[in-house]
Amino acid sequence: MLKIYNSIQIEAQGKYGKAYRIERRTLNEMVNGDFAQKESGAWVYRDNAAWQPSGGVGDSSCLKINGGDVSAPLTKLKPGSPNAFSFYAKNADPAAEAFVSVSWESGGKQNSIVKDRKVGNDFERIMLPLTAETDSGTVVISVKGAVLIDNAQLDKGLGFFNSYAPPGQLRNCDIIDIPVNGKYFSPEKGAFSCWINVPWLNPEVAGDTVCTFFGVTNAETKIKKWGATSIIGICGIPKPKPSDKLAGTINSYMVDAENRSIPASENLTNLKLDEGPWHLCVINWELKDGKMQFAMYIDGDKLKINKEQPFGPNKVPVSITVGYSGGGYLNGLMDDFAIFNRPLTEAEIMAIYKSAQPLSAMLK
Repeated sequence: MLKIYNSIQIEAQGKYGKAYRIERRTLNEMVNGDFAQKESGAWVYRDNAAWQPSGGVGDSSCLKINGGDVSAPLTKLKPGSPNAFSFYAKNADPAAEAFVSVSWESGGKQNSIVKDRKVGNDFERIMLPLTAETDSGTVVISVKGAVLIDNAQLDKGLGFFNSYAPPGQLRNCDIIDIPVNGKYFSPEKGAFSCWINVPWLNPEVAGDTVCTFFGVTNAETKIKKWGATSIIGICGIPKPKPSDKLAGTINSYMVDAENRSIPASENLTNLKLDEGPWHLCVINWELKDGKMQFAMYIDGDKLKINKEQPFGPNKVPVSITVGYSGGGYLNGLMDDFAIFNRPLTEAEIMAIYKSAQPLSAMLK
């Protein structure tokens, strides 16, 4: 019944086993990041750094550095905005130790990001958030010992990391479509519940993208103003720049046919979440006597926002999506999502939050 795009990755370590990894369509702007070409102006090799035809991730071509370094000039950056740079590294000589150091040069400043990080005998992804002082900068990777480097990725405007994408290629669209036939969603009343494991819930994380994990839209073909195509949505908005004092927000909302909206939002610094990567999000809605009762819950009773206001008439849904809506992607992991045909009680929400079992076992 669900249409799950095959671009969505399945992670083994979900809340209850496997989970969906749903990310924005990423253009890896690191030229020759997979070292498919022997020569590339995107990288400057020094000392004992040399291209290898094999030995990389999946035995692909890669770069071997033996007591040397490699630098990558990065251009067309937004000053003050976040960038996510990553690469895979592996010890090329298991009989000896190997270490990696990384520095970032921008606007006449040089910062040491990683200092003598020991590299293991299996490929590991090293992830580094970068903020440019100007519109350009240079990453320098220095090595002690012998190290293989592969699958470098640059995501401009992000302070968090998506999975690897080949250089110059967009990732496919990561979407879960729900049939719009009235069986699974009603704008009159219902609830949406899911567990999420996302980097942007950290109030210190910056990014220039809206992170959406549930959206219902209507038949409007031209957006005249905000909400013209929206019925219901849940999203997170990271703070725009690392230097911003204000953190991002987590938001949910409903919009009626007269473009009246009812929001439930909270600043990320005010969330007092339990430790651990997984967090429960639930929204309830019910239209009664011309008023919408709307609520958002995070981690059971850690955050409760209840709203009620005049509302209606409702729009007719034409699209119901999980993990994406309006150009925004979840950018993280999702597990155990469900749409209910009525609002959940607070006791039911707490039962889901505290249970060690997935919903499928609880509902039997």
